[in-house]
Amino acid sequence: RIRFISIMTVDLLCQPTEAELSAEGSAPSSQVEVSRLARVQCSQQFSVAGAKQALQYADLYFWRLNKLRVPVKAEAEQVFKGVPHCRVLDAAEGQESVLVGTIYKTMKMKPNILDEYKSKPVEQVGKSTSIVSDDDVAVVEDESGRVNLAGTDVGMLPTGVVAAIKGIAQENGDFKVSAISFAGVPPVAPKPASLPSGILFVSSLNLGGDSASPLTGVLLDFIAGWTGNMGNERHFNTVVLLGDSCDFASEEQK
Repeated sequence: RIRFISIMTVDLLCQPTEAELSAEGSAPSSQVEVSRLARVQCSQQFSVAGAKQALQYADLYFWRLNKLRVPVKAEAEQVFKGVPHCRVLDAAEGQESVLVGTIYKTMKMKPNILDEYKSKPVEQVGKSTSIVSDDDVAVVEDESGRVNLAGTDVGMLPTGVVAAIKGIAQENGDFKVSAISFAGVPPVAPKPASLPSGILFVSSLNLGGDSASPLTGVLLDFIAGWTGNMGNERHFNTVVLLGDSCDFASEEQK
């Protein structure tokens, strides 16, 4: 137990005298008992066992890469027959090879939520603007490292997708791309034969353009069975997107 002396007129830098201690009903200073309280760590309940906070999403990306590596490599072996596979940093300069990794795009126009709140009024935050620019750079990354991709349309590459990339390592360190292969369509688990099923064909959505159909949201609600007639989702086990699904012409005009 720790005893505190409450004397406002005493210089706190000086040791209390015996008279002052006696006035408070305490023992002389030589007999004051000071005990230490045991330190209790209470923050453990908020800790995540085995979590690596510094890596953020790295574990998730590499876990997905390991899961998709087998189907992506199998598809690439059928498409790029005879071309050797290697890790990103093992690609030999001047030799054609296939790299299996995650495509990542560095986009300068991609908004940062912290910068938006610092530099813009609150009512302007969240407005839809294009984040694509001619300065975008694409890389492919695996456990060994990453390399810049050259000779391909960066705007047509999706970020965060695992792919097999065929090309040749250049003297400047870039990887000149000649072809790209993906994992393909995953196998679909068969549904019970007792449920009615069908195929839904959709076209002329014109996504991304000024002429995009305003009924796209209604279509999604209809497929999900949210339009009032519950059970619509049972009528379609396959949705096929036909022509004019994306309006690339509008983007080129812009």
